[in-house]
Amino acid sequence: MYGTTLFLFFPVNLVSLVIDTDYSNWAVLVQCHEGVSGEPAFLSTRLLSRTRKVEAGHWIKAEKSVERAKAAAPYRLVTISKNLANNK
Repeated sequence: MYGTTLFLFFPVNLVSLVIDTDYSNWAVLVQCHEGVSGEPAFLSTRLLSRTRKVEAGHWIKAEKSVERAKAAAPYRLVTISKNLANNK
């Protein structure tokens, strides 16, 4: 079922699903939220990588996974510093 998280000062029902991974370098994560009708509504697709630069072969495999899942969306590249991610 859905997990509830606090986002922008109000509860939002989110579901996150890893649709593919190679377990060593990358994972493709899809997030949905509870739509107006109560049905899951697509929110975003994310490529998570253990390195700052994704190798071309890994990127191609991840893109194919997104296409198979019909989870393609416009994208932008956002990098999060490991140091920043570890600060609480």
